[in-house]
Parts: sequence; structure tokens; C-alpha cells
Amino acid sequence: MKASNHCSSFCVDSIISNAQSYQKTELGIRSSVDTIGIEIQFYDQSIVRVLKWPKDKTNTKESLSVIKIPQKTDFSIKQKGDDLILRSKSLMVSLNLNSGKIAFMTLKSGYF
Repeated sequence: MKASNHCSSFCVDSIISNAQSYQKTELGIRSSVDTIGIEIQFYDQSIVRVLKWPKDKTNTKESLSVIKIPQKTDFSIKQKGDDLILRSKSLMVSLNLNSGKIAFMTLKSGYF
């Protein structure tokens, strides 16, 4: 019975240590998965920018190709298990907090 308790404790500790969190930002969210920092930014209701960088570095690099200035965009955040879902009026973005996989769906298309 003692070995069983040890395994249960180990399993619970493993689950807790793998849990990922996120921070809400003015434009979206910021999180990290393993060694990668991830930020999802809404530029408007139908445009999202995804930034990824090594977690031990800072994300200060300016993009030369992105010239749009972000607009104040209303969005909601909902967590379903490991998936964090951000939703604006036109777009849904899902970030898996364990794998880092990102999926997009426009509300017109129905694809996610």
C-alpha cells in the first residue's frame, strides 16, 4: 500500500508541474510552453498576431513587416482543459497550454 501512495503522490506532482498558466494583456494573452514564450495579440476583430520566442530571452524585436497599429478590441478568454480559447466578434483562437499548438477559426467558416 505504501508504494501505491508513493505513485499517487508522484502522479499528482507531475500533473501539477506540467500545468501551464497565462497572463491577460491589453491586446490578448501571454504564456509559455516548455522553452517557448507565446503571445497572442488582437489587432482588430479579425486580425491576430502570434509571437513566439525562446523563453529565456526577451521579446523586444520590432517587426519590419507589421505596420498596422493595434486597435482596442473586445475579446473573451475561456479555458477548457488544456485549451485556452480567445474569442472576438469575428475570430476564435485556441492555444493548447501543454503543446503550444495554435488553431484559428473565423465565425463565418466554422473551421477550427
